[in-house]
Amino acid sequence: MELTMCGNLMKLTGKEKYFSLRKSIALEAQKNGIKPTARKFHMSKNTVRLWFRRFHSEGNDGLIDRRNGPDRILHKTSQ
Repeated sequence: MELTMCGNLMKLTGKEKYFSLRKSIALEAQKNGIKPTARKFHMSKNTVRLWFRRFHSEGNDGLIDRRNGPDRILHKTSQ
């Protein structure tokens, strides 16, 4: 199985890596369509469609990570 990565994506870390991947996917979907892009990046059509729509409506801000869970769990024990 071959994953398609664009340019220097492997050198990026953390949020930059996810943002660059999402932008590459959104631009690829704009150019070639949702289904071919989903096949190329080995992900679901719904995920590609989500990032494409966010990029189309909000620009780069739409691709920023929107996780809203806690950074840590305060009541978790050390065991």
